[in-house]
Amino acid sequence: MGYLLRPGFLLPPLMFSDEELEALVLGLRLVTEHGDGGLGRACVDVAAKLRAVLPRDLHSLVDDVSLLAGPARERPPDGVDLALVRRGARARPSPSHGPGERLLTETGSTL
Repeated sequence: MGYLLRPGFLLPPLMFSDEELEALVLGLRLVTEHGDGGLGRACVDVAAKLRAVLPRDLHSLVDDVSLLAGPARERPPDGVDLALVRRGARARPSPSHGPGERLLTETGSTL
């Protein structure tokens, strides 16, 4: 599934400065190293998509960024499913709460 633009309409290519690419790669590395498994896998996918849309001469900027994310400290396993918490945080507020207000339960659902 994708999008089809009407004839005559074009999307400009995504263009990043060297610093913007470094920021993206470092952010992806940090989340991969310090986030939960779901976010880590998403970061790997994002990096692959980013590399796929960049001109070939910019691949080295993504592959060879010298900024590294240090290893995560040993931490106890998560007691909650963080993907469920993120899904609840993205949920739309219910009519019983005011605009922009959400009540997030310990199971990650919203009220």
